[in-house]
Amino acid sequence: MKIKMVKMGMDIDETRNHRIRGIIPTSDGKYLFIEIMQGRRPDRKYTSCSLKEYEKRYPNPEYIAIDGCFRVDIPEDYFKNYTKEFSNYDRAALFEYAHTKENIVKLLQEFNKDIDDIELTDDYYIDKYCEEKGFFSLYDNRLKHDYKPIEVEWTDMLKNGDTRIKVLYTCYSANGLKYQEEQTRERDTQYFINEYGKETMGNLMTKYIDEKSKCIKNKEFLNSLIEDKNKLFEEEKEIDIEDSIDMDY
Repeated sequence: MKIKMVKMGMDIDETRNHRIRGIIPTSDGKYLFIEIMQGRRPDRKYTSCSLKEYEKRYPNPEYIAIDGCFRVDIPEDYFKNYTKEFSNYDRAALFEYAHTKENIVKLLQEFNKDIDDIELTDDYYIDKYCEEKGFFSLYDNRLKHDYKPIEVEWTDMLKNGDTRIKVLYTCYSANGLKYQEEQTRERDTQYFINEYGKETMGNLMTKYIDEKSKCIKNKEFLNSLIEDKNKLFEEEKEIDIEDSIDMDY
């Protein structure tokens, strides 16, 4: 199996470049982004090593260094540029590997024994490759996802006013892996009514008032909240959700 590696730095010779990156399909069906650089051992005079210690610790004048190694088939890992499973390869200096094409292939074989060659290219294929596979970073709208409203955190009860709600964000990777987290969204109140529906937002507003009543004993104020809530849902003003200004946090 030949792996395409994109040249990101200056060429050293026909087989090497100072910085290369590519996507590695592993033997067990995972997909890794990996970036490999040429490292240079430090001058011995800047170390506290004896000659013997120096040669043992830094056997190669030029060695393989890994700048990043993480899964792109998991949206959260792709977003964070980090995968715990492969953390030993992240920002790793492999002093024992001389920086040669043969050793780069040998390194990649640790992920997939079928890799037997690399092809250096100027074509940055990575984004297109991931898109075709359905590999997207967390929060990318191309992921299968939804936002389920949980509660109203604050509202001024005005159609053109502001409301802040807590939502449960759920998304799925290309292989169906589920990820969830709570988020806060803030937009004009009517936007949420149009997006989530009059009944859903009406119930959340009622719960909001119920919670307020537990700590606020001013009946006049509470009655005004109820009146404002009733006015809010008397009629809906149609707006284009796509054209509304995004103010999510």
